[in-house]
This record gives sequence, C-alpha cells and structure tokens, in this order.
Amino acid sequence: MVASHNTPVQSEPKVLPINPQQDGMMMMELQNKQRFEDEILKKSLQNLWEPAHRKHYLTQIARSYDTSIETVEEIAQLLVSNMGVDLEEQEFTSMVQTVRQIEAIVDEGLRNFKLSRLAKRLRMPKTDMMNSYYKALINQAPFVDYTLDQLDQLCTQVKDWLVSGWIPQGIVMLLHALGGAGKSLMIYELIECVVKGQPWNGYQVRQGRALILQSDEPVIVTRERMQIRELSREYPVTVVPGWQVENMARLEARLKEYAEIGDPVRLCMVDSVTAINRNTLISENDTEYARFMLQLNDLGDRYGCTFIVVHHSNSDGESRGTKALYNSASEVWGLMVADESTGDRILRVQKTRMGRPPGRYKFQFEEENFTFTYLGREGDESGEETAHTEKRIELWLNEDEHRGIGYEVEEIAQYLGLNKNTVRKVLKEMWAKGSVMRYPKRQGNTMVYYVGERRSPDEARSTSDRPCDRHKNPANPGKTEASDRSIAKSEQISLLQNPQNGDRPITSPVKPLKNIEDDVDREVDRTSIAGSIDTPLIENAIDLIEVGDLVTPNATSTWHSSGSDKLPWRDIPKPYTSSSKTIPVNAIEGKLFFELTDVSRVIAINGERIKVRNQKTGRNSVYQLADVSLLRKRNG
Repeated sequence: MVASHNTPVQSEPKVLPINPQQDGMMMMELQNKQRFEDEILKKSLQNLWEPAHRKHYLTQIARSYDTSIETVEEIAQLLVSNMGVDLEEQEFTSMVQTVRQIEAIVDEGLRNFKLSRLAKRLRMPKTDMMNSYYKALINQAPFVDYTLDQLDQLCTQVKDWLVSGWIPQGIVMLLHALGGAGKSLMIYELIECVVKGQPWNGYQVRQGRALILQSDEPVIVTRERMQIRELSREYPVTVVPGWQVENMARLEARLKEYAEIGDPVRLCMVDSVTAINRNTLISENDTEYARFMLQLNDLGDRYGCTFIVVHHSNSDGESRGTKALYNSASEVWGLMVADESTGDRILRVQKTRMGRPPGRYKFQFEEENFTFTYLGREGDESGEETAHTEKRIELWLNEDEHRGIGYEVEEIAQYLGLNKNTVRKVLKEMWAKGSVMRYPKRQGNTMVYYVGERRSPDEARSTSDRPCDRHKNPANPGKTEASDRSIAKSEQISLLQNPQNGDRPITSPVKPLKNIEDDVDREVDRTSIAGSIDTPLIENAIDLIEVGDLVTPNATSTWHSSGSDKLPWRDIPKPYTSSSKTIPVNAIEGKLFFELTDVSRVIAINGERIKVRNQKTGRNSVYQLADVSLLRKRNG
C-alpha cells in the first residue's frame, strides 16, 4: 500500500482594489521627498563649491572614487545644471567680493600676498583673476527699468553737476593735451572755483573739498600755482605728492575718511597717467594699463567724487597709449593751442555721457593769471549778439508777472520778438549755467523754462495773458506782429499811436516822477534826473504812458545825454562826438541804432521827458515823452 501525502493546494493571490486617494498621497510624498533631497544636494554642492572648502572636499571625494578633481568638478556641475544653478557664476561672484575686500588693504605687500594666495586657491593665474575682476567693475551698473511715469518723474529731478552743464558729479574724465597747452592749469582753475564756490565762466559749481594727486610736477611748482590762484590754508585743498597707482587703497581710505566726517571730496585731480604708473612694468599700450581708471570709476560711484585724469596727446591729437584709457572714462576732453600769439585754446569734447555735447569750444588763455575765458563754440561769431539775447531773456523772466512761471521757447520768442531757434539755443546755454530752470511739459517732450520758485500758470496769469493771444494781428489771425527791431524802425505800428501823429486825443494828465525799484535791477536816482530835466511840466498829457510800461523810442527820436548812461562814442557820428547834449537817433547807424530804438521799460517820467531802460542791454536813456510809443502796459 502506497502512502499518500496531502499536498497543499496553492491559491491565487488576492488582488486588492486600488485606492486612488491613497495612491495620490504616496505620489505627493515621493515628490516632496525628491524635492527635499534635491535641496540638500543643491546646498551641499553650493557649499562644496566655496573657494575656502572646495579644494579639501573635492580632494577627499576624488580619492574615495580614485579619480581626478577635474572629473569630480565636471560631475558636480552636471548635477546642478538641471537645477538652474551655475556654480561657476557663484564662484565668480565670490571671487569679485573677495578681491574687492583685499583691494581695500592699505599694506601693499599684504594685499599682493592675499591676491596671490586667492589666485592659487582658484587654480588660475593672478593676471587672469584680476582681468576678470576689472571686467566685472565695468559691467557692475545695475539693470533698472522705469515706467513712463517714473521716467517723467526722474527727468524732473536736478542732475548732480560738479560744473553745471559741463562736468557731471562722480565720474572719471580724461583730459589730454600736448605739453604746454595748459591742461593742468585749466584743472587748477576748476579747483579754485570748486573750493571757493564761485562760478566757472558763468557756470555754477558744486562747492566742496578738492584733492590733488600730483606726480608730474615738483611740489614747489604746485605751491606756486596755488598761490597764483590765491588758495590759502582756509580753503579745503590737500595735495598728495608722488602718488602711484599701487596706493589706490590709501586713496580709498582717505575718501572714506572725509565722507564720514561730512566733508566729502568733490574733485580729485590725477596728474598724470604716465607719472602715476612710473613703477609699473605694464606697457602703456596694454589694456591692463587702464585698470586704475576702472578703480577710479568704482570710487567715484561710491563716494561721489569727480576724478579728472591728466594725460598726454599723441601726434594725431588723440589720447596716447591704449584705447582702454579712452573707453574707461565717462568724459574725454582734448585741449590744443589754436593761436599762440592770441592765447586761443580749443577744447574738444570727444566723448560724453551726460556733460557738454561733443564739439569744439574756444577759450582765451591769459598768461598773466592763468585763466581760461570761454568764448563759445568754434566758428560761432555771434557771441555779442547771444550775450544780448541772454540778458534780455533773463530780464524778462525775472519780471514779477513772469517769475516762477514756466514758458515754452515759442512763447518767449513771441513775447520778445526773437527767432525761436536762437531762443532755444540761448535757453539751453542758460540752463547749463544754472541761470534758468526747466522741466518737461506733461504732454509731449517740450521743455518749459522758468526762474525763481516754480508756480503754476493759474497762480500768476490768466488765459488772456498768453502771448499768442495778445500778439496776434486781428486783421490776420495767422500772422503775428513784427519783431522788436522792426517796431523800433517804424512809428506806424505801435499799439497806441504817438500824439504827434494826431491819431489819439489827449485824455490823461501827466504822472509825477516816480521810481519802480521793485521792477528794475538798480535804483533810479530821483534827484539826478529831476535836476537834469528842468523843463516845466505840461498842463495836458500827450499819452497814456506810465512808469513800468514797455515803450519803443521812435526812429526820429532825440537822445538826451543829461540823465542817460554813456554811449560807446566810437559808434557816434563825428559831428556829435565832442560835447553834444542831444543826438538824433536816426543819425546813428549799426547796432547802436537798433539798441536805442529797441524795447525799453519806463523807469521815470518828468514833464515832457522820459527815462527808459533798454530790456536787452540794461542801458538807461532819456528821450522826449513825445518821441516814444507805448508797446504794452505794465499790467496789460
């Protein structure tokens, strides 16, 4: 009999139904775990890549896996590439920060030692490391985007100028010239203006401390030039003889010291590029030669100091040496001698970011006192006429009814009967000098100019006071009245005809002699004019003219010497140059004729004589009351 064994019957596995909610929770846990592990790996790799720890840890990992450090670095970079992390960029950023800290060390030996050690840790040549650092300084400007509203607000802010309209604050300027052109002397003049707070050729400056890094001339020469400029010990000027580029850390320490006590350096002169690089082994034609310019740019940004670096020109009139010097500067000026006999100099603005527009500007150099007088753009012979136009606009904008109100170029040109292109050019120059302010009109890009404390048009003038309304010809609305010169040459187009012509009745009594000290720039001497004009008062008036009105002397008028300012006698015809008390205006020719018949403001009336002030030149003249025509009432 065969024994039988009971063999267990294997049942098929029981399949449980899938719970969607439980499966989703497991997936979320797995994803969270993966993200957490990625973060740990990311942080570990970032810490691993720090220069202070990388060499040690990478060596340990390489030994553990019996491979090279380079291979480990490549694997680490590959691992984090999908995480959006650039370890080399982080390493570069860390290097830049470290080098910046080392560059601030005053001890040159210690500074060089630390830079060499850092380069070894990074396993790269020191020159390559420093090249990367200086290129980082060039590209360190932040990326900032503005909305149009923010841009409008930004444009209304006043620019920071060292010399208004010429030299911005906190930049590096390269001034080059051949020997003997006077480049150092021009900067000394700028230094005098900055420390004394006085305008430079009429342009406002920002007052403050000046620092001279003088390595090109003996100290005794520098002191002599300071004495010529009358710079004594009470003025904030300090001189560092023999400064070299290796002392950049000491320069930064001094700038920081002055800034912390509230007396920042506004202008620093560096004389010259060749002299401060005397100890370097780098060629003048190498890009590396311009590294100090990048360092100065960095200091200018941080301390608001303007650096003017003196350099020599080559035979072509360009800055000598590497082009990197030119590229590293915000402003580049070239000075040259135009005429040695007259002392004329030509200043070429070759490169600018914010200052004077590129062009050629003429200066007169005075050997006796080492001063540079600005004469205008080269080839522009309208200097005297421009000065008259500028004075005329300034007087008009400073009148009570105009002060603080913004006017467009076209408005000012219509009020004064001037060419609008000339007015636009003169206003830009006045804005650069700081004698007028401006802001952009809300609609469009039109600039509006004003003086004094800014007011809104509603505060000071009505709609009917606009020049386009008051100067239009009623017979032809599209045609404006003639210019001031044509008004002066013709008696027939005055707003109120002269009673000599019989066009208006006599309706108003003569006003007594009085002054308008609030509306004129200098006081009228009542006794002098009253004593000099002894003609008896006329019973009946001959016009509606009052003190403060604008008038135009007729071409047939007579100028009276008694009570008038002296005229340039070289422009007077010979029969009247000796001792003439009266001169017929129509006997005079040229500019003086147009001046004497130009728009003037009444400052005094006595009997049948009237004393007026020319709105362009400020010269006072006395005429017969019957010889002037009313142009505009004071409050009209």
